Amino acid sequence: MPPLRELFAPTRAAAANLFQVTPAWVDAGLGSIAFVLLNAAAIAVTQAAGLEAEGAVYRLLGLVAFVALQAAIGLPPQEWARLRADPARVDSSPFFQITYLGGPGAGVTFAFGFGIAIALAAQLLGIDWVPAPRPWPELPQAVELLLIAPLADEAFFRAFLISAIERAGGSATMALLASAVAYAAYQVPVRELLLLSEQASLALLLFQLLGLFLGVLYQRSGGSLPLVFVSHATFNALVTALRAAQVGSTLPF
Repeated sequence: MPPLRELFAPTRAAAANLFQVTPAWVDAGLGSIAFVLLNAAAIAVTQAAGLEAEGAVYRLLGLVAFVALQAAIGLPPQEWARLRADPARVDSSPFFQITYLGGPGAGVTFAFGFGIAIALAAQLLGIDWVPAPRPWPELPQAVELLLIAPLADEAFFRAFLISAIERAGGSATMALLASAVAYAAYQVPVRELLLLSEQASLALLLFQLLGLFLGVLYQRSGGSLPLVFVSHATFNALVTALRAAQVGSTLPF
């Protein structure tokens, strides 16, 4: 047993007994709390250091710290952040079998499909789905939006959280729903939710749908982190391009 896990073993057992759950559920809960706290600490560190591109820096710093912590307690990244899909877990439908053969690049197609579906559904329901105009972000912000944020979100909310819940004995559906709800709650600021504004409600709904979409994709693809990362990054790129097009900036250069 790793020293850190051995050190906290009594606390882990006591928490499991208190909440009448297995230790694996405690691991999932503490892992989630650790992710939030490490990101909060990373924000404080980057702000104190006066670093540029705080978003990209703190997201990357928080992710690295989280992965290191999990490894220290006996859960190395290769056990949950798989870079290759598990063939035995790939959905048996021809659609996902073809996706497995196509590799992570198939995530681009999934992102376009999801974006079109959201736009059509919103149009039919009379919801204004076009994001607010905004120029192309500067390079540091683009790195965060298109690379670091998708990587951090998919590594935790899909790869870690879904795997942790399933490992604790939760069903695939439970893991999917919990991951989507947690992802949406993490993305929308609490102060906006407390105002109960229509914009915050729509943002929460969009992130829940995106979380469900990426969660299903992760589960059905055999747990492919690269696939959901590519899909998430592509969707972010589509939204960014749509924002920029409204201010007459069709290209990022």
